[in-house]
Parts: sequence; structure tokens; C-alpha cells
Amino acid sequence: MILALPILLVLSAFFSGSETALFNLTKLERMQLPRSGASGKLITLLLSETRQILITLLLGNMTVNVSYFAISSALSLYATKIDLGVLNNWMIPLITIGSLLAIILFGEVLPKMIAIRASLTFAKLIALPLYLVHRTIAPVRWFAAWFVITPLARLIAPREAGFEMSPAELESLLQLSQRRGVIDRDEEDLLQQVFELAQIKVRDLMVPRVDVIAFNSAVEASELIDIIKETKLRYIPIYEGNLDKILGVIPSRRALLNKPRYANDIKSMTEDVLFVPEQQRADELLRYLRENDKSFAIVVDEYGGTAGLITIEDIVEHMVGEIAGGYEQNGGPEVIQETEGKWRVSADLPVYDWQGLFGGSDFVKQYGALDEVTTIAGLVLAALGRLAVIGDEISIENIVIRVEEVEKNRVRWVTVSLHAEGVGNHES
Repeated sequence: MILALPILLVLSAFFSGSETALFNLTKLERMQLPRSGASGKLITLLLSETRQILITLLLGNMTVNVSYFAISSALSLYATKIDLGVLNNWMIPLITIGSLLAIILFGEVLPKMIAIRASLTFAKLIALPLYLVHRTIAPVRWFAAWFVITPLARLIAPREAGFEMSPAELESLLQLSQRRGVIDRDEEDLLQQVFELAQIKVRDLMVPRVDVIAFNSAVEASELIDIIKETKLRYIPIYEGNLDKILGVIPSRRALLNKPRYANDIKSMTEDVLFVPEQQRADELLRYLRENDKSFAIVVDEYGGTAGLITIEDIVEHMVGEIAGGYEQNGGPEVIQETEGKWRVSADLPVYDWQGLFGGSDFVKQYGALDEVTTIAGLVLAALGRLAVIGDEISIENIVIRVEEVEKNRVRWVTVSLHAEGVGNHES
């Protein structure tokens, strides 16, 4: 029986290290496995049956550890029958503690540390014996999975229909996947942007009403086509009377390809357009557009008036960056660094982008809630409490915003300065 203990320790180390090595392989290492000979192909095969191989490892480790402690307990009882004098009273605790420390150190901690440091090498070494064990105990594994593990899992932790992970769980899963090499850094950033859509309102991404290029239904077709060629916009909203009465939208391609047919009938060119509230979440809008096979929507405010418009491109650009040919009117970057610690910033820059670039959460809290202020221009107006003029400044802590360009009561450009030390709050 004594000889069985070191053998069981080795087997415990085998199963513990195998689990760590297999599931610690990076994405790059997994891609290289098929070209790593027979052992690499075996690892690929084992990893293709993730749930089954996990059951094999757990069953193996459990069987080995139970056997180990059963034998060590038997040895403890046997040792008490031997006359060792004063040591007789200490044999059971000594053997129990010794066997426990041995299984923890040599059967769990040490093999896992080795497997973490050399996952691929360890995985190649255990691939063949683990594969043989995996196939040998297949009937036992099948019985345990269907008649023990699955029923217990349903009984102890039933999963409700429609179960959803929380945003915090998804974020943690993304970070773990990136560290494990399942996804790279760029993929993690993109997925983070996708999850952020649930926190962003349509009003944060839309083209505001003042920037919308739209036409009265009485416009001449030739004039409309000239504007389409000049602006290169994909969609032109058509209204009747004023911008609050949108009739539909004209796809530029339809207008350009069918000029003679629609020469005297602008309304016949229009397509039905979707109307969405400005408080709708961006992810819900994306789903709504996809379900209705549309890529364009008119945004309305709480009174039913036109607040702006939004396209799929606006949502995608938030995730992946600028896309040429969307609905943008003003080209060029929104943030231009002029000197060290000083930037020229478009006043249309969304507040959430501002916070990502400059921080300033205290700034936003003091001058306006995110539900009320969506752009830097709105932040400036909320701080001033009046229309802005060139030269106005607002500041808090180490951030100073100065109004540089105003057009028809609308703030166009500001400069943002960051100082090493905080400055007193002031307005001018």
C-alpha cells in the first residue's frame, strides 16, 4: 500500500497539470497544433470535445485523490497497531497532515505551476496517455455525464430560459479571453465598443437637426441631383412644409440611376422611413434597423418633432472608426493637438468621447448630466447658462475649455487645455 501512494501522487499531478496545460493554451498555440505532429493533432482532438475531456479530467482526479486518501487513512489505522511508544498517539495526525500536504503540493500546486509556465510542452507530453485514458473510460464518462452530472447541475443550479450575463460578467469574460489569447487586443476593443452600445442613446450618435440636409417635396429633381453629386450623401430626407413633417427618404443611387423617370415627381422617389425616439438605446436601434431591412432612421424628440437622423454607418463608426461616404457634412478630425497639453476640439464631439480622451467626469457632473448634455457645445452652454461668445472659458480642476469659433449662436470649435495643477473654477 505504501508504494501505491507515490504512484497516486504522480497520477494526481498528471490530471491536475493536464487540465491547466490544455485550457491555458493561447490562440496562437492552438493554431499551431495541427502542424506540431501527432501530439499536436491529439491535443486538437481533445480540445474539440471540451466538455467530455473536462469530465475525464475531473473523474480521473477525483478517483485518484479518493484512492490516495483511502490508502493513507488505512495506513494511519495500521500504524496505530504498531508499538511505537509515545509516537502512537501522533501517528494518525502526522500521516493525515503529511498526506494532505503532499497531495496539495505535489499533486496540485507544483504540476499546475509547471503547466502554466510551459503549457504547450506539458500538453504535448500528456497528449497520448490522456487520449488513451479518455477513450478507455468513455462508458463511465457517458454514465456519469447523463445520470449524475447533468441531473445534479439542473437541480443545484437551474438556468432560467433567457438567461443573460451581466455587463460586468461579459467585460470580465472579454478581459480573460484576451489574456488567454482567445482574442487579440483589437478584437477585445471592438467587442467592448459593441457592449457599450447598450449604454449609448440614439441622440449621442445622431446627426443633429441643424446639420441635416433635407429638401421640400416641391424641389426640382435637377436641383436635388446636383446636391446629391456635390455632397455624396447616400440618403436625402424629403419633407412637406417643414422638417417636422418628413415624408420619406430618397436613396441617392435611385435618384441618380432613374433621373428621367423621376424628373417631375420627387415624391415617387421616396422610400418609407423609420422614426425612432432620441432616448432609444443604440443597440436596440441597430436591431430594429436590421429587422426592418433599413439603414436610415429619423430621430424624433419627446414632442414628435424631428431631432435629427441616424444611419447604420453612424453606429458602426462608433465601434470601428470613420467610414467614408456616410452622412458626415464636415470632414476632418474632431480633435487636433496644437501643442503639448492643448487641443483644438470640435464642439460636436460627444461627451462620452470627451471623457475617453480627457477624463473630466467631475466636469460633466458639475455642468450637466449625460442625459441632458450630449456634446461639448452642450456642456459649454450648460456651464455658461447663456449663449456662448468667442473667448468664453469654463474650467474645473486641471481642464480649461475656451470657445474659439461660434457660428449663428452655435459653438463650432473650442480649445482644451490640460494643466499639471488644478485651476480655480471660473467663467468669463
